Amino acid sequence: MNSRSWKFCRIIALIGLLSGMIHWQYATGFALGACAAVLLYKRNETYWNDVVDMNQNVHKGTGFAHFLVNYAIMAGVLMLGALFPAVLNIYASAIGLTLIKLAVIMENLIPQKGVQSQ
Repeated sequence: MNSRSWKFCRIIALIGLLSGMIHWQYATGFALGACAAVLLYKRNETYWNDVVDMNQNVHKGTGFAHFLVNYAIMAGVLMLGALFPAVLNIYASAIGLTLIKLAVIMENLIPQKGVQSQ
């Protein structure tokens, strides 16, 4: 992701945190999901840089284990939202998990200044 994507990410995160004005559990759930989304992005970025780009010789189960941990992190966030509904909103947590995807989609939908479309 480039700096423009991270700007969209911060804007979406701010909007999500402002949902706390409606109900504070929405903001806490979204914040947990957003933090997990950034953690997952950094894990994937490190994985692809280390394993794929560097052509390292890896064991057969390395990719499986990496993605298994990623799914465990996502499931953990949703489980926390389900187990502690008085503190976290599970739906806001799920939306927070999609933070990176939403930022990339917004970046592609909104044209840059000075760049002409074909």
